[in-house]
Amino acid sequence: MPIDPIFQAALDAARNAGAPGLSEGTIGQFRSVLDASAEALGKGPEIGGLKDFQIPGRSGPIASTLYLPVGPPDGIAVYLHGGGWIGGSRAGYEQLCRQLVSLASYAILFVDYRLAPEHPFPAATEDVQDVLKWIAESSMARGVMPVGSDVVIAGDSAGANLAVVASTEWRGSLNIARLVLFYPVTDCDFETQSYRELGQDLNMTRRDMQWFFENYAPRDKWIDPKISPLRGSLAGAPPTWIGLAEYDVLLSEGQALAERLRQFGVDAQSIVYEGTLHGFARWFNISQTAMRATRDASAAIRGVASL
Repeated sequence: MPIDPIFQAALDAARNAGAPGLSEGTIGQFRSVLDASAEALGKGPEIGGLKDFQIPGRSGPIASTLYLPVGPPDGIAVYLHGGGWIGGSRAGYEQLCRQLVSLASYAILFVDYRLAPEHPFPAATEDVQDVLKWIAESSMARGVMPVGSDVVIAGDSAGANLAVVASTEWRGSLNIARLVLFYPVTDCDFETQSYRELGQDLNMTRRDMQWFFENYAPRDKWIDPKISPLRGSLAGAPPTWIGLAEYDVLLSEGQALAERLRQFGVDAQSIVYEGTLHGFARWFNISQTAMRATRDASAAIRGVASL
C-alpha cells in the first residue's frame, strides 16, 4: 500500500520547510531534533511511577530510568533506544516507555547508554552488558523485580541492534526470555533490496545509515557480529518478535534477521506494518497502525498473543 497519509504529510511538511536530512547537519543537531520530536508526538499514559538509577559500569555509572506499572510488575524489560548509536535519550523515548509499561504491565528499564562518536564501539555494547550483569546479580535484592520474573530485552533501530548483540553475548549467563525489536539494524550491507528501493527521499536514507556507521565504528569493524549480528551465530537466541516499517531501508535486514533466527531453530515472528516509516512506533498517539504495533510489542513483551 502507499505511505500512510499521516506519515506522508510529515514527509511533505519537512520537505516544504527545507529541513535537512539526518546526515546533513551536525550530530548535535540530530540529537536535538530526535529529542524534540517527542513533544509533537504527544505524551504517554499515566503509569505507577518511575525511579532513576545509576547502574555501576566498567567505565562509570550508567544513567537508567525504571518505569513502573500501576500494579506489581510481571517482569522487567530493558529498553534500548534508537538513534543510530549517536543520538537518543530519555527525553525522546519517555512516551513510548510509558506506553509499553501501561500495556504490558512490565517494568521498563530505560538505559542511557554511551553515545558515539564521543564513545565509539564497543562502549554502548559494554554498557548494555553491565546493565544486564547488574540485573542478574543485584536487581532482585534491590526490589526492582519480583523473584523469578522474566527479563526481556527490547529496543528499536540501533537499540534493537544492541539488544540482539546482548542476547547472543549472554547466552547461558542470564535467562533472557524474549527479544522485542522495532526495525533493527542487523548488517552493514547497504545493497539490500530495501536499500536499493527505499534509500532516498524518505525520513531515513542510505546515506544517513552510512553516516551512523561511520560515527559508530571504524569501517574495518563493521563486519564484526557485535555490529552486524547477521554475520554471526544466532544459535540459542531467545524467542524474538520483530516489528518492521514497510517504507524503511532496514526492512530487508529485519526480515533477514527473522529468517536467520528460524534457521537456528529460534521462534521468530516478524510483522511488516503497512504504510509506515522508520521510527513509526513513537507515533502511537497519532497513527492507529502505530498504536496497534505498540499493542503487539507489549503482548510480545508479556509472551502472549496480541492484546
